Amino acid sequence: MRDLARYWNVTAEERAAGYPCDRYMHAPFEAFLRAVDVDAPPEVVFRWLCQLKVSPYSYDWIDNRGRRSPRSLMPGSENLELGQEFLVFRLVEFVTNRRITGVV
Repeated sequence: MRDLARYWNVTAEERAAGYPCDRYMHAPFEAFLRAVDVDAPPEVVFRWLCQLKVSPYSYDWIDNRGRRSPRSLMPGSENLELGQEFLVFRLVEFVTNRRITGVV
């Protein structure tokens, strides 16, 4: 049951893999991995992930104080800078069109 909470939709290979965020972890810590399949090119997925600087795209009535998250891409949100605040983390690394690493 514990693994169901820690690893959601994650393969054995993904569980064993190393990730850029690993270097920011300090003992003691516990890792939780979540995975989703996305049928879109990496640059499209990356661009939408950059939108998390703008809005939560989850439960707007809770996470966005009732404001509706934008339904289209906001110009400029793809411009990332180290140290930028996203909704729940601070940006510490990124590779355009590949990955975003943040620290809570």
